[in-house]
Amino acid sequence: MRREERTEAGQDGLHADKLLGLLDLLVIDDDAMQRMLIAGAAEKAGYAVTHAASCAEGIGLIRDKHFDCITLDLKLEDGDGADVMRALYYIVEQSYETGQALPVAGGQVMLSS
Repeated sequence: MRREERTEAGQDGLHADKLLGLLDLLVIDDDAMQRMLIAGAAEKAGYAVTHAASCAEGIGLIRDKHFDCITLDLKLEDGDGADVMRALYYIVEQSYETGQALPVAGGQVMLSS
């Protein structure tokens, strides 16, 4: 049963998803292929995935909805991933939500022979 169907069936979508083990993941990346790869793996692992292709889109989604996990490209066309992290910190601080954030950074290593 899809998320929308569970909500329409009279269940609170947030609580129903948690009961079923689904977590909300936001993937923010300007590379469509990267978003698809991350989303595909996450969906197989039981995440409900939302996509954003820019800093602005990602920040807008974060303002509108709580996400359990966010993957974030640090080099986006309309800004830096750090801009999104700063906005996330501000949004969470203003909403008085409690929770934990664990920023994890990765990078691409280029080897030359």
